[in-house]
Amino acid sequence: MRIAFIQEAIAASKIANARVLLLDCADQCRVLRLAGRGQPQLATRDMMNWSRYLREEALQTGCEILDTGLLSLGECLERLTSYLQAPLRAAPEAIGVEGDLC
Repeated sequence: MRIAFIQEAIAASKIANARVLLLDCADQCRVLRLAGRGQPQLATRDMMNWSRYLREEALQTGCEILDTGLLSLGECLERLTSYLQAPLRAAPEAIGVEGDLC
């Protein structure tokens, strides 16, 4: 899902502060994982372009990215748990920053 759509939903729902985390991995890793799950047909140019688009959107909007490519499942879960337990950033107006909060 596009990050812009998530941010629109957050704003429309009047959520004061929220974070968006992109789980990502390199294309080569993505291809291997899809093949390992018996879904090699999903490793298309469109899939790789969409992943690149989301990564670039996350970088442009200041969203955090968790690169799962070099991490075990357990390590990914530990990082995700830490992320979810960390305090939320203050809302933009509370810290004097204009723009979308990601």
